[in-house]
Amino acid sequence: AFWKGHNPAQVLSLVYGVAQFSFYERFNSILRDLPLLDGHDQGRQFLCGACSGSFAALTIMPLDVIRTRLVSQDPGRGYRNALQGLGEIYRHEGVRGLYRGVGPAMLQIAPLAGGQFMFYNLFGTIVKQLEGLPADAQLPSGELFVCGGLAGFCTKLLVYPLDLTKKRLQIQGFAQSRQTFGQHFVCRHMIHCLVQVGRGEGLRGLYKGLLPSLLKAGCTSAFYFTIYDTLLLLFNSERSFK
Repeated sequence: AFWKGHNPAQVLSLVYGVAQFSFYERFNSILRDLPLLDGHDQGRQFLCGACSGSFAALTIMPLDVIRTRLVSQDPGRGYRNALQGLGEIYRHEGVRGLYRGVGPAMLQIAPLAGGQFMFYNLFGTIVKQLEGLPADAQLPSGELFVCGGLAGFCTKLLVYPLDLTKKRLQIQGFAQSRQTFGQHFVCRHMIHCLVQVGRGEGLRGLYKGLLPSLLKAGCTSAFYFTIYDTLLLLFNSERSFK
């Protein structure tokens, strides 16, 4: 049960990671020479991260929906697997069902992804200054891991209410398959969801599940950036050698 929704989550992570970092590098190469952003490295990194994250999130949205539903369904109810679930959602709810929660997802992903790249580079710069290293120096994997983890932690903390709203919207129309895990929450759209949570559960309700989400975001971001920077250095070294 702890691994419910594992398969779509794995595909989601793979596709999202590849799309995000690919788009980031492309946007960064384009905007690096833009006079308007000259001398504004943090702003450029935030903008590139926001755009790349938005494109990647839109790509994997149906997988996010089915992952959320598989996690929330009761034992013996709902969908047998991700593929059957995607087919059922499309058959009964159409394309709109596959993109439930896309509004808050897009609103949260721009500052989330942009902030991750911005904070990651900012923390990296601070570490290099503290250690007296040149700006183009490569940090050890342990320090990259810490910078990535802090970046994920900070950004998730800022946008968490939108993440909660996205998940609440994704389970709309799925009440018959989840009777066990608390009262079923009903809402029509993002604003209605935020108002309903605020009225019924207070400010604290907007941050339900914050701790495991922060731990997940910190670990995921730490691994993403550490592996990405390590592989980038490796590929660039091989290219230079050739």
